[in-house]
Amino acid sequence: MNPARAVMRRWSAITLFFFAVLGLVIVPTRLPALPQSLGDLDEDGQATVLDLVRLIDHINSRTLLSAALQPYADVSEDGLINVTDVDLLAELILGIPLPPNTRSVALEPASGSSEVGVTVRPKATFPKPVDVSTLNSNNFYGSFAGQKLPASIVPANNGTFAWLYFDPPTPNASQIMVTVDGSTIRTKLGVPLDANGDGAPGGLIQFNFSTVSITPIPGTVLAGRMVDPGPDLRPMTGDDFAPGPDGMTNTTDDVFLLPIAGVTVFLLGREDQRVFTDSNGWFRLEPIPSGNVKVVTDGLTATSPHPGFYWPEMVMDAHMQPGITNIVMAGMETMYLPRLVSNILQTVFATNTTMITLQSNAAYNLSPTQQQYLTVEVMAGSLVGMDGQPLASAQIGVSVVPPELVEGMLPPGLLQHTFDITVQAMGVSTFSTPAPMTFPNVFNAPPGAKRGARRGDYLNNRSCFEEMITRSRSVVQCVYEPT
Repeated sequence: MNPARAVMRRWSAITLFFFAVLGLVIVPTRLPALPQSLGDLDEDGQATVLDLVRLIDHINSRTLLSAALQPYADVSEDGLINVTDVDLLAELILGIPLPPNTRSVALEPASGSSEVGVTVRPKATFPKPVDVSTLNSNNFYGSFAGQKLPASIVPANNGTFAWLYFDPPTPNASQIMVTVDGSTIRTKLGVPLDANGDGAPGGLIQFNFSTVSITPIPGTVLAGRMVDPGPDLRPMTGDDFAPGPDGMTNTTDDVFLLPIAGVTVFLLGREDQRVFTDSNGWFRLEPIPSGNVKVVTDGLTATSPHPGFYWPEMVMDAHMQPGITNIVMAGMETMYLPRLVSNILQTVFATNTTMITLQSNAAYNLSPTQQQYLTVEVMAGSLVGMDGQPLASAQIGVSVVPPELVEGMLPPGLLQHTFDITVQAMGVSTFSTPAPMTFPNVFNAPPGAKRGARRGDYLNNRSCFEEMITRSRSVVQCVYEPT
């Protein structure tokens, strides 16, 4: 580069102020500048090897980029600064242009979804990270019959997505519209968001979904019984079950030795109609809606908790037939609640990033070597409460559970699963920065192989599969979002 040209470029951003008062002269002052394009990290107007060095130094935590420069280091515009950006920046330096980003805003639940729960919290994923301070009720909102629904906007810390927390819940049996207007939403580079993916800044996109009915139908009943699997954690073994007088199992005279009294049972969207299990573990809800419902069972309210363990809250999908007595899971009038040891719960403070590890007494059948690889990393400042507000702290833990306890809860056709875990995030609705999670490589998958992890998204009435990448012969990794 011509030295004179470099000097001129450097000083072109300098404003000279000459002000003489009693002989005082104010010297030249350089105004702060920002890059004009992705990958330009030294503000010289072009992507060079010097920018690549700065990017690598930032990723390796040798010399961190300022907060103002970091959006320009996210060359892929995915909200992360990692090796993908290094590859793209290297291509830019070689003269290979960035691939066009023509993605539009994506919504969960997807447009056209039906029987969505009334407690739904729609999640909009943006094609580029946005300045979250520009999100408001005029450019990101839900509506019904042309009227906006009261909601709080809960953005991701890195601006890649945001939720709508409706309060009160959405109307039932209704068509809900979610609108994202990119004309007043700014990306982190300061330009209007291309919401509809037409290649032009700005643009508006709308999504529609329908909610379930929660109107009760006379004569429609939900009944069942809650029991404990006992110290061995497995259902229908000698510590919790005995055959009845006929000497056979799975008949009407079976004896369940450990009923749980005081478990709260209700349907999502009908929280005011809740019942408690009796001394024999039985409950009965009536009248209730027909169709798809989400049944909540809260073992934390049990009247006789045991020292050292507890029964968690669970949410299960069920389909109710009108005018009859229904059960939660087909052929399973009696349901087992997992027994979880209390010491899995670890206090997490929002001020720090915290690594949650597996306690040995919550590992079930994982070997000591495998146990060390089951982790959840809760990022600083990521705890969000049930009302959408940030939490200062929370109790979070992880435990392995016997597969027999969850087989009846799996979607039809999903019968093969390697092992099952529960992540307990007490009082946490979600993480505003998704939590990286690692699993032991019980699949014996080679490095780089992909596997799927299922989680239940009960608020939106769907099952989600998270892609897991095998890091090594020991570890598989994905990210976790509670629902």
